[in-house]
Amino acid sequence: MSLMKVHESDIKVINASMETGIDTVREKVLNFIRVFGHGQFKYVLLDEVDRFSPQAQDSLKNMMEEYMDVARFCLTSNAPHRITEAVRGRCQEYNFRALPEAEFQMRMLKILMAEGIEADMETLDAYTKSSHPNLRKCLNMLQQNSTTGKLLMPSSTSANAGPDYLVNVLQLFKTGQTREARKYLVENARMEDYDEIWTFLYRNLDLWGKTPEQQDTAIEVIRDGMAKQTLVADKEINLSATLVALTRGIGA
Repeated sequence: MSLMKVHESDIKVINASMETGIDTVREKVLNFIRVFGHGQFKYVLLDEVDRFSPQAQDSLKNMMEEYMDVARFCLTSNAPHRITEAVRGRCQEYNFRALPEAEFQMRMLKILMAEGIEADMETLDAYTKSSHPNLRKCLNMLQQNSTTGKLLMPSSTSANAGPDYLVNVLQLFKTGQTREARKYLVENARMEDYDEIWTFLYRNLDLWGKTPEQQDTAIEVIRDGMAKQTLVADKEINLSATLVALTRGIGA
């Protein structure tokens, strides 16, 4: 059986994280699928559709029903629970789980070897632990810091260091420079980074204690910090207080 070839003009890709409103659905999507195509179907790819407003999702649901004879929709999402049941119920779901950390690191190592980049495992481990499970982010950081043919640690430790600042944060915590790490983290963290930072704190429980009991306590501290984040006026102060609580038992 030969694969069906789809003409490129029959495919519409929309970054739903950038265009979240109902006007995007009504204008861009509707105008696209109403025009006759080269093949039997028009194909609409909506990336990160969970960012759509409830009104936009409701409009999308209606289009999926009305134009099912001429259009097919492919939806991607990092947070499927934010997609309404009415939309999810009209889709066949496929879940792609994040790679385990060891496999994640091995994938990065194979890429570095294929590109002829020299790397020691300690440096690669720092990039892995600061970016897992975001494979794309890790690849971007490795590319930015291996232009000499060798994978290096990020050179800057000042404020506004760039997207790889968590690598330096990790190293500061690992070497016992907890106050410096706290200051460096809050100086570089942007508001849109906070969800990733909470994940970073949770995935590196060994920084906050070596025993299971200490790590259990750290989970509770991280949970409390996340819960308070939606209530406080200053998220930076809340993050700083959470870091103080996490490091209090390791000589902060």
